[in-house]
Amino acid sequence: MDELSLSESTQLYFGRGKELETGRLVKFYGGSRVLILYSEEAYKIKGLANKIKRSLEQSGLDFIECANVSKNPRLSVIEDGIAACEKIDADFILAVGNGYCFSAAKSISVGVYHPTQLKEMFKKDFQIDKALPIGAIVTVPGCGFVASGQMSMTLVNSQGTLDFFVRESDKLKPQFAILNPELLNFSRRQLCESIINILARVIERYLAPKVASELSDRICESIISTLVSMWYRLKDMPGDYEAYANIMWSGIMLNAQIFSNLPDNPVLEKVKRGVGSLYDCSRTEALSLILPAFLQMDMVASPNRLAQLGNRCFGVELDFQHPENTAYRTLEIIRKFIKSSGLPQCFEDLGGSPSDLPRLVDLILKQSQFDDNVQENENGDRVTQMITPKVRFDRTGVEILLSLILMENKGCV
Repeated sequence: MDELSLSESTQLYFGRGKELETGRLVKFYGGSRVLILYSEEAYKIKGLANKIKRSLEQSGLDFIECANVSKNPRLSVIEDGIAACEKIDADFILAVGNGYCFSAAKSISVGVYHPTQLKEMFKKDFQIDKALPIGAIVTVPGCGFVASGQMSMTLVNSQGTLDFFVRESDKLKPQFAILNPELLNFSRRQLCESIINILARVIERYLAPKVASELSDRICESIISTLVSMWYRLKDMPGDYEAYANIMWSGIMLNAQIFSNLPDNPVLEKVKRGVGSLYDCSRTEALSLILPAFLQMDMVASPNRLAQLGNRCFGVELDFQHPENTAYRTLEIIRKFIKSSGLPQCFEDLGGSPSDLPRLVDLILKQSQFDDNVQENENGDRVTQMITPKVRFDRTGVEILLSLILMENKGCV
């Protein structure tokens, strides 16, 4: 898989050395004065920043750099990016790195036109009428998010926890994205983070039977099988280009048209944000903590889908009389993989403790406050339902989920 160009709403340029074409592509898409926004990790990739700058210079483009985007980018990152744009009157943003970097770039692209309304622009009634065009260079394999129109920002509130602001618009989708698997040769933990991020999002969509089809099932199963096989291939052949290429395409497939009717699970997203709000951890760190307990909760309600996934992707023998047995063995395989990753397994791994649970329940429920599809129950809690079998998302349901996390990791401390 040496070279490929694929056009959806974002033009994808895939292959070895594609970052050397950055200047030509920025110019082709109308850029002449460019803000280069790096994630902290991408800026440290040996030689990458120099390649990008040289390519822009060869195309006669002016540019300014910002290299301060980390996980859960704060308001200050957006403000710094806007200030940098103003210095050169930027007409294009080039984001280099991961999903946090791309999301921050989208926020800056709108914020340039509304510098005094940075909080207001995340409200649903705020009209996003214009934004600077964006290009992207992907340096993490699990970043299907690059082709989305989602922007986000994080604020520290008066209680010392984080508030997440998210907004989506087709105007924010990048003009192009460059994907070179050669840029992905990094640590085992970073590889695990990327694979678990893709794996979790595919499983979320797979366990949504109301909108699933045989075709979407088979595509999800193919992605999962590819991730598992490429993981073992990289254990034997670290840095293998084809393995990284296949993992990268697995992430990109998450935003393919076939998945347009398979949304991310809104409840799992709220739980991730609640955990991130308290511990300031990445989405993947939150996922590694939550996913096994979430799947166990889902399995009790309806084991058939997880049993099917285990049979088709992991070769688990299907027990037709008791599909819950097959589902349980599938869950054990997923647990084992996450445990081997070195990612957080319990609240202590994130700097917390079991005593955080009451506060964490409140923070998770708080994530529903801006949703359109929620109602209040008799206790005044806002509730919704999971896309997967109808398990209530209310105080009791969240407490059960967090209790399962504690039960799974009794020996974690």
